[in-house]
This record gives sequence, C-alpha cells and structure tokens, in this order.
Amino acid sequence: MGKAAKFLKPTPPQVALHELDEKVAPIRGTKMSESALRRFVHFRNGESRYVEPHRPRLTAQKRDTGCEQQAFMEAVERYSFNDPELVKLIHRLAQEERSEISANSINAASNFMQGEVTAKLEMRRGPAPSQRRPDALEHQYFAQFLQEFIQLVQNHGSTLQTHPAFKDLSETADQAAKIYDLILTSSIIPSPTANAENEFTVQLDPRFHEHFPQSQHSITCQAVNPYHARSKFLQALGLDKYIDYFLAVTQFVQFVYTAQDEDKEHYGTFPTLADGPGFSMDVEGLIHADKGTNKAITGHKLVTAAKVKSALMDTGLLVEVSEAGKHGRSEKVIKWREGLGKDELSAALETQNFDDKTRIAILESHQETAFQPWERITIDAKNRLHLILGENANGKSTLLKSAADAAYMTWMSRQVPAKDATIGYCDRIFHNFELTDSLNEDTSTFQAQVRAVVDFIKNGTKDSLGIFDEIYHGTNSAYLVAIAWATLEAFSKRGLRAMVSSHEQLLERLQHANGYESIKGLYAHQVNGAATSTGKPLDGFSTTTVGANYQLKSEPTFDSNAFKVLEEAGMPNSIITRAREVYAHITTG
Repeated sequence: MGKAAKFLKPTPPQVALHELDEKVAPIRGTKMSESALRRFVHFRNGESRYVEPHRPRLTAQKRDTGCEQQAFMEAVERYSFNDPELVKLIHRLAQEERSEISANSINAASNFMQGEVTAKLEMRRGPAPSQRRPDALEHQYFAQFLQEFIQLVQNHGSTLQTHPAFKDLSETADQAAKIYDLILTSSIIPSPTANAENEFTVQLDPRFHEHFPQSQHSITCQAVNPYHARSKFLQALGLDKYIDYFLAVTQFVQFVYTAQDEDKEHYGTFPTLADGPGFSMDVEGLIHADKGTNKAITGHKLVTAAKVKSALMDTGLLVEVSEAGKHGRSEKVIKWREGLGKDELSAALETQNFDDKTRIAILESHQETAFQPWERITIDAKNRLHLILGENANGKSTLLKSAADAAYMTWMSRQVPAKDATIGYCDRIFHNFELTDSLNEDTSTFQAQVRAVVDFIKNGTKDSLGIFDEIYHGTNSAYLVAIAWATLEAFSKRGLRAMVSSHEQLLERLQHANGYESIKGLYAHQVNGAATSTGKPLDGFSTTTVGANYQLKSEPTFDSNAFKVLEEAGMPNSIITRAREVYAHITTG
C-alpha cells in the first residue's frame, strides 16, 4: 500500500469531502435544536413550512442521483454554511461551462469500489434488501467515471484549487489516467481448481511492476465474477483511497449542477458575499417563502382570454408553468412572472392597446394572485435591530422568515429569491418559530419564548442573526413591554443583529430620545386592582385565577410571575434588573 502512494502522488486527504461528519448544525432553535431553521424555500403550490433537515427543492434530484449523492449533498450543505470560501467557489463553478457528469457513473463507481450493490427485490413483500456483486455494467460505468473525472479536472481544476480542500487537484487527472490504464491492462484468470470455481487471479501488467512490490503483481481472491475480483484487486493495491477522492470531487461538482438546475427554475439571484465584521444584509425585491410562487390565474376570464393572455405572455408578464394537479399529475397553469410589481405592470400595460376595463381587470387580477416583493431589507452595523410592527395577517411573521431564509440560502450556496442581494457571513440563526407549551417538559409558551432569547444572548455573536416573532407573547402587556424593552437594549449593547416583531406599539419609542420618559405610567391601571364602574356586568361571566400548585381561585390577578421565569431560564441578571426598572416605570403613575 505504501508503493501506491509512490505510484500516485500526492497522497489524497485522509477525509474526503463526502465523508465529512455531520456536525451540529449552525442554526439554533428550541423545538428542533440541531437544525431548527434547516429548510429551503419550497415554491411548489405556494406551500412551505419549517421542517426537519432536508431540502424539499432537491428531493426529486436526490431520488434520481441515488443515496450516495443524497448523503453527499446533505454533507456539503452542512459544511458550506461555515465556509465562506467554499460558497464563493460554488458561485464561480456555477458560472463556468459544465462538464459531463453522469449520475449512473458516480453511483456505479461507488458500488464497484465497495464490492457490492444493494438492490431491493420489488417482487417480495416489503422492501427486503438483497446483495449482488459488481457486474460488467458497473465495470463499464466505473471506466466511464474515470474518463469523466479526467475531463472535469481539465475544465475546472484551476477554479477548484482556489479552495484548500482541492489544493492537490492538479495531479489527480494523471492519477485517474494511470488507474484507468491499469484496469484495462490487468488480466484476470479463473482458478483451474475444480473446487474453487469462485477463485480468480488478477495479474498486473508488467509496465506497472516497478511501482508495486512483487507480492502485489499477482493477487488471488474469492469473487463471484471477474469484475468483483478486479474491484478487490484495486483495493489490495491501495488505490481505493484515490478513487474515493475522485468521487468526492465529482460529487461536489454534481451538487453544484443539481442546485443550479433547481434554482434557475425560480425567481432569484446569486447574492454578493459581503466582507467586513458582523452579519449584514441588503436585499432588494425579496419575496417570501410561503407565497413565493404566485397563484394560478383561473378566476379572471378577461385576463385568460386568448387575445389578452397572448399579449401578456409575449411581453413576459404572464408565464406558463407546470404544477402538480390532482392525483399528482402535472398540469399547465398561468401565473404572473415572479417578482413582477404593480408599478412595472402598470407601465407595461401603457404600451399595450388595452381599453380601461381590461387594464383595470388585469391590475385587479395581479393584486389578488401575485405577491408584491418587499422593496428593501437592510441590516448592518448602523441598523442592527429591526422592530417589525403591523396589523394581524399583514405579513410580519413571513417577513422574518424570508429574511432568515435569505441568510440561510446564501450560506448554503443557493440563490436568494430576490432581485438583488448582498449578504455577509452568518454563523448561526436563532429564532422562536414553532415554540409551544409542553406538559411533558413542564414548559409554558412564555418559558419557551424566554429560553430562545436567552440562547441568543448567551451564544449569539455579531455574525449571528436573531429572528423573534411576537417576542414574549404569553405574558401580560406590562411585563411584555418591560422585558422586551430591556432585552432590545441588551441586544443593542452587545452589538447583536436581530429582527423582532410585536403588537406592542410602545416598543417603537425605543428609537426616540425621550422614549423612555414617554411610557411612564402607561400601564398603571394593570396593578391598581379592579376598575370601578356603574355599568352592568356581563351576564354569566366570572374570573378564575390559576395559582401556585394549580390551585383555582375566584379572583383576578395582576402578577404574571414573569421575572421568576426569567431567572429560571438563565436570563442575565443585568437584563432582569433593567426589566424590573422598566416595569416599575410603566406601572407607576
């Protein structure tokens, strides 16, 4: 095996990219601790949700390329998040002319070197696996793989070598050529012994004798066929580690192609990677994940009339796309072009010979079935904290998810669903989505909210992004305002980047010089007992308070025990002290 290293220089890395261990995901949350935000924009049918770690948009591609490529994709996605240089490399590769890479050759090469192929017998009840050995087809694909790899290195070698993981790539094309020659010229002789019908002798071509010890010039092994014997021969010569490295490089490039094919079908762009300390984001024309795909236009007969439809499609305003219909069958539907705003549509209609009635109908259809991109989202050293206010069902939560998605997709080396984006390095994303109470864990909704924020305060850095939707909901307004006020002050002092939504309008006063004084006593009524009134009480209504140890009392309470929850969750004392000050300030007249 030592001779193999001399035969093929230099020795490949001990750990190939496709063998990278799955480290703890760099995205923090509570419910899904390892990968709480590990999802990608799922445009199909306009549906999206926070799910376990996988990428819905790559699912079909993974099924086609096999489990070997699927595992590699998952490894790359985890790894690239922490490697800005790898993301930049992927962006450069996506701009280059493609090399021919066959998924069959990748999988066959892996099967050939493993010495066995796992197949499912479809005729059996259940997915019972069976094992078969490499045959002529795997051998043929393996030889094809080596040729494809040689061409890949010639096409992309200089680009790949800009990353340390591929620094020795320049030698690998020659290495693959030597292995290819060795395979074709080695001879295989079945054993002449009658009782050893599965024994083969593989002989090395004399041209290669000087590179290997004499004991390896001829190797006898047990195998089910000559191709299986050749696989064992390569392993005995110590060449399998080189082929593993060839596979890693090829799978990496295949991942770039697969992701690129998925992304090009959707509205978006490769973001510019911003330099400089601290996470930053400058995104224009961002669309949200849940409604990234505009709705199909079916209810506006005027818009879908042949003449109008043709004119709008000729100008690129309408597009025809395939969607999964009933029973999973694909069907053609008409939608507005992704990212098409009202102003752009209005200007385009001015150039068309439509009457007023038609123009109004078109604009109404667009308003009902198309999503309007957010104009701009900016996070930087000067604009670190964003408080998101708005009415119910107006998109506050969706905006937060979209910002998180943009950061996540950038560092997964994918396109961002926006017109233009410049995004800085993000080491982790913290959030409070999908937090609920739990009887089994003795956790209330408010406790879960507090723990998510504490995690961000203690573990977040200037390179992190905090996303907190309706922060601290689950306690009464006075406590919410007091604790949120103190929390946002702490975020600011620590230089953390965060987007926080709330229905508490008073938090907006944090940005004013006299904001703190302006909220004095605004919640005094909450601690002054029951209100006196001469009006008639609500018929059949009563108040029940759940006290300590789940005891029920027929009287109101004005204390939510919120500060004790902060202490138990590990909130820093300085923040608790400040929250108490703010609470006293807003509840004292």
